Amino acid sequence: LTGRENLIMIARLWHLTNSRQVAADLLSRFGLSDAADRRVSTYSGGMRRRLDIAMSLIGKP
Repeated sequence: LTGRENLIMIARLWHLTNSRQVAADLLSRFGLSDAADRRVSTYSGGMRRRLDIAMSLIGKP
């Protein structure tokens, strides 16, 4: 999956109606917009950590 797809999937699991907008916002905030449509397996370690943090913030803990 791509970074964008991962974020959209988590947002849908939280039953958010605006999952695409949430994903776009988090990708922008974490500086991952340029890599949003690349497979996560091609991300560097730091990029993966930022994506993990972004995914954890979707549920607004």
